Amino acid sequence: MDELLRFAFGLVVLAVLWYFFRTLARFVDNVAKYNKTQHEILERLDQIQKDLDELKAGGGSEQ
Repeated sequence: MDELLRFAFGLVVLAVLWYFFRTLARFVDNVAKYNKTQHEILERLDQIQKDLDELKAGGGSEQ
């Protein structure tokens, strides 16, 4: 009986460790995706600012 309890406890510990590392991996992956998305947004804002500056330099009175 003692061996069965130790085996069950080992399975529980293994499951908890697996869940912990799976959650940690998802968190790291989501942070990487967020940083990539943030970088893409900043690049797009830079491009929009350049386009706006070009329009201002060109007069911009045309409608």
